[in-house]
This record gives sequence, C-alpha cells and structure tokens, in this order.
Amino acid sequence: MSQFLRLAFLGCLLIGVSTPVQAHRVHLFALVEGTEIVADCRFSKSKPAQESRLQVFNAKDGSLLLEGKTDRQGGFRFPIPQQVLQNPVDLRLELDAGEGHQARWVIAASEISPQSAASVAQTPDSQHIVQPEKKNNQMLLTEQRLQEIIDRSLSARLAPIQAMLMAQQTDEPGFVEIIGGIGWIFGLFGLVAFMKSRKNKQEKR
Repeated sequence: MSQFLRLAFLGCLLIGVSTPVQAHRVHLFALVEGTEIVADCRFSKSKPAQESRLQVFNAKDGSLLLEGKTDRQGGFRFPIPQQVLQNPVDLRLELDAGEGHQARWVIAASEISPQSAASVAQTPDSQHIVQPEKKNNQMLLTEQRLQEIIDRSLSARLAPIQAMLMAQQTDEPGFVEIIGGIGWIFGLFGLVAFMKSRKNKQEKR
C-alpha cells in the first residue's frame, strides 16, 4: 500500500508541474475573411499576446510577404497580398511572443476563395465598350458591391463567435479539471491495488 501512495503522490506532482507549463504556451489561430486574414494570438482565454511580432511567409518558397505586431487584444488583421490572390499558395504564419514563446499556423491555398483573384483583375477599357455592355458592367459592379457589403456584415456578426471559439481552444485547466485528473489517477492506482490484493487472496487459498 505504501508503494501505491508513493505512485499516487508522484501522479499528483506531475499534474501540478504540467499545469503552469501549459499556462505559458502561446496559441495562434487564423482564418480567411474575404480578402483578408484574421489572426488571434493568446496565452490563455484572458491573456492575449499583445505587441507580439507576427510574420507571414509564402509556405512554398519561404519568402517573407509581410510582418507586423498584434494589437492589445492579441489580434492581427491584414489584406491578402495581390500576388497570392491571383495565384493562391499556402501561407505560413509565425508568431514570436518573446521569451521563447512561438507558434505557427498555416492557411491553405484552398481556403482563399478563387473569386478573390477576380477582384484584382484589370477592368476592360471603357472606350471599347458599347452602351448596352456598359450597363451590364454597371449592374455587375453593383452586385459585386452588394456582395462585399453582405460579406462585411456577416464577418462583423460572426467575429465575436469566432473569437469565442478561438479562445475556447486556449482555456487553461481549471480547478474541476485538476481535481478530476487527480481523482482519475487515484482511481487507476486503486484499481491496480484491488487487483493485486485479489490475486494475493487467490494465491493464499
């Protein structure tokens, strides 16, 4: 039984040591919103990674596309470079929060909408457009503008939900989770001790 207590104590000690280590991990999440990429950087739900350097690389050739610093909420929003909109490639985001705290996130080329490339294409020369076609183009531009307004409205409404989901991924283990982990370890060692005692009784018979 003394061996069981020593093992249980060791398990509790490991939980206590691992908790603060996880609390100092930095997390990076990113998603595509239209022609922009939004990143969320934080140590925990209540501790954003403020003023941290974030670099964006072309994941294919490793070239640096842009860099900046997160805001006070740990956020970083940037427009997708035009060359990426025209020829989508994987983007690798690298976060440096200082003191060795680093994180990476990859935006797949498939996440960048093919429609984004059309928005940066050159418009036709107006001198070669007859009146009916000009009217159609005006209608098309109006529809595109309407779609942009809808996309921005949806992004604004979904932003709090996205931020909440991102923050949920960085929750630190609370008191209930820690107690549950300790209880699980005690239960496991208790089961082992019970099986051993049962085996000893059977051998004595």
